[in-house]
Amino acid sequence: MRDIKFDTISGIIEDIGLTRTSLHFSEWWGREGMDINLYNEIDDDARTISLSRDELHAIAVAAVSCNYIDFESVKIESESIIEESKKRKEELNKKYMDAAMGDSITGLGNLNALSNL
Repeated sequence: MRDIKFDTISGIIEDIGLTRTSLHFSEWWGREGMDINLYNEIDDDARTISLSRDELHAIAVAAVSCNYIDFESVKIESESIIEESKKRKEELNKKYMDAAMGDSITGLGNLNALSNL
C-alpha cells in the first residue's frame, strides 16, 4: 500500500520553563498515540519517546495529582497555541489566495508570490 495522511496533527512547542525545553510532537497514523522529540539548552542530547493515548493520560493525571503542573495554566496555554496556529493558518491561506488571484490584465496568478509561500 502507498498512502499519504493529510489530516494529521503535529507541532512544535519551544522554550518552556527554566531549562528552555522544546519539543516536536506528531500523532501516530491511527491516532492512538504520539511521538515526542524533546530537547533543551542543558542537554545536548535529544530524546524521543512514543506514548499511547492511555500513557499520555496517565502521565498527565500523575503530574496534576503531584502538583507538578497547574492544569488551569496548561489549559490556557494550550488554547493560546491553538488560536495562534489557527490565525497563522488563516493568514497563510489569505496570502495564498491573494497570490493565486488572477491579475486584472493578464488573468494569471503571481507565480513569484506563490513560490515565496
